[in-house]
Amino acid sequence: MTPRVLILGGTAWLGRRLAATALDRGASVTCLARGESGAVPNGVTWVRADRTQPDAYGDLHGEWDHVIDVSRVPSHVAGAVAALRGRAAHWTLISTGSVYADQSVPLDENSPLLPAGDDDADYGSAKVTCEQLVGPDALIVRAGLIVGPGDPSDRGGYYVARMSAAREEPVVLPGVRDQPMQMIDVRDLADWVVELADRGVTGVVHGVGEPTTVGHLLDVSAQIAGHVGDRVEFSPDELTARGVDPWAGERSLPWWLPPSHRGMGQMDDARALGLGPERRPIAATLADVLADERQRGVGRPRRAGLSRADELELLHSRGGQA
Repeated sequence: MTPRVLILGGTAWLGRRLAATALDRGASVTCLARGESGAVPNGVTWVRADRTQPDAYGDLHGEWDHVIDVSRVPSHVAGAVAALRGRAAHWTLISTGSVYADQSVPLDENSPLLPAGDDDADYGSAKVTCEQLVGPDALIVRAGLIVGPGDPSDRGGYYVARMSAAREEPVVLPGVRDQPMQMIDVRDLADWVVELADRGVTGVVHGVGEPTTVGHLLDVSAQIAGHVGDRVEFSPDELTARGVDPWAGERSLPWWLPPSHRGMGQMDDARALGLGPERRPIAATLADVLADERQRGVGRPRRAGLSRADELELLHSRGGQA
């Protein structure tokens, strides 16, 4: 019998990839979403609904082999559980490493969590509440940094895109080469989550990439991009003094984590490895990311990284290295 899979979401990046993966594995896939982030993959049934409304799940009929929810909003998760849990054989919640109370240290699935909260603007606390709502019989995948083609955060592709555009020109990098880092390809994460759901796996597990360092990732990015110019490193103190933020946002340098969040690059993957994820080499991911960046435009305005003007300002502060 063809499995019935329901994706709560499915029009944004990870949700859409989950839907496409389940479809490719032979499932009958339905996505419930408003559609503000785009459309569902071809071949997927789209139920348009607003999860803030009490009748959001009224057009979903029958039973489901798997329900996969990507929401960060506790009220959305509560409504879905109330309406659908009795009709779902297996439930998966995509959560995050941001649920941990102390993110300055290496993390495993038993590390203490933040207090639960109902304000979805407080991402970590809201996800703790979502985890509590789905309960211990669900599969809870706490994802680390997700990268890959189509990344809406612009974090994963910043350096390989910048180095590709720079070629022989210098680029600004954070001076944190030894900082631990993990990245998981969105395609690998989606494949693994759907596989775990098919196998009926429950409990908490980290969805993360292989442990590496920022320095290694930057070296791989330079090789893929064909960058031969200078790589000018600024210490975290220098960057902070010049108004550059870590991780994300305008005038930022991705992959650089402040000490308070270094554990986000050190999420234990022992349980995950026991469940058999297939993780492609990071070089393969970054090569695909560069192709995607070129298609989207490497010089486009970004949600994360430095503008060329910001980068030139920093380089000139080092005595005209631009």
